[in-house]
Amino acid sequence: MVIGIMAVAIADGIVQVHPTDQVQPAWLAMILGGPAIFLYGRIRLERLVFNRFSMRRLLSIAALMVLAVPLAFTTPLIAATAAAGVLLGMAVADARHAAGRPPEAPSPPF
Repeated sequence: MVIGIMAVAIADGIVQVHPTDQVQPAWLAMILGGPAIFLYGRIRLERLVFNRFSMRRLLSIAALMVLAVPLAFTTPLIAATAAAGVLLGMAVADARHAAGRPPEAPSPPF
């Protein structure tokens, strides 16, 4: 998860310096890969702590991968906005799923 956060920080710097330039493949890898790496780390964390598999996070990683092709022809700002949209959609889905439920206990209990 930390590597994903570092990649997102690098991507933020790219977007701030080159918001309207043509996106480069390495930039796109940071912009979309950072959130994907973070989500992969979160999937592993949930597997260890809660003994469950998060399909929403896997679908979000897949959405980021699918978006890579059309976003290769845009700007870094548009790519970052699309990545933020995917993450926002996942967060809303998580919030709707958790609404009205008690906090989840770790498995196995500590």
